[in-house]
Amino acid sequence: MGTRIRLNFQKALKFLLLMLAMILPTACVTPSLNKENAAKYAAYAMMSSDVYHKNGADKVSPFPIEKIDWKMEKTAGNNEHGLAYDVYFNEKSGERIVAFRGTEDATDWKDGNLLPLQYDDADRIFADCKTDNNEITAFAGHSLGGGLALHMSVECGIPAYVFDTSPKVDLHNRNIRPAKRVLIYQKGEILQPLRIFMLVQKDLISESYVHNRDLKGCVKGEEIFEGAICEHDMTNLAMAILKHGRQVNNNLQKFCDVLPGCKR
Repeated sequence: MGTRIRLNFQKALKFLLLMLAMILPTACVTPSLNKENAAKYAAYAMMSSDVYHKNGADKVSPFPIEKIDWKMEKTAGNNEHGLAYDVYFNEKSGERIVAFRGTEDATDWKDGNLLPLQYDDADRIFADCKTDNNEITAFAGHSLGGGLALHMSVECGIPAYVFDTSPKVDLHNRNIRPAKRVLIYQKGEILQPLRIFMLVQKDLISESYVHNRDLKGCVKGEEIFEGAICEHDMTNLAMAILKHGRQVNNNLQKFCDVLPGCKR
């Protein structure tokens, strides 16, 4: 009975989101994510997925990002307000990425979505726009993590690559420092109607793409979920972006050789 009620709720929620999408202004229509852009942004998607786990035990298929020359340089969290992030470094390119974790528990909802405490913590930790005195070349994140990444991008003038991002950026001032900011989101995911202001505020988001292909149901514990909630799942979206991008980038095939979900 509980599963049936949950599925009916998800169907009703998805219907509501579709109705909202139909009345959005045409200026908010975004282009579909093509293979070339999927390949370009796949690494950021995988980092934004991997930041949700610390020991690999809570994910079926963590992405072995080291296969394309990235290594995890630092992992930090959870502090008292739930802020968590990973730092990735590429020795070949010299790039250093800070990937913020999204909403994971009640603390994240309270201190990240309802209150700006995680944003305040990020401001304090990255006050000089560096991590341990090292230059940051980009921020990344999913959901709440995307909001944090955009927030720090605005504060520092550093690029950000975000996925299904929270509409909350918590701008302390309206002085948006210019930088490349890319938004990729899954069609029908639960936060889509709430991001309207991001899609029309050109000085905040420089590129936006929608992944229009349906995602497979996601597994949570012993249950399989579908609909708008599942479509907000970062592991599913990262896998979809990886599979899409590997068609034009043979380097990404390294992941599909070891990830069962990528072989299909």
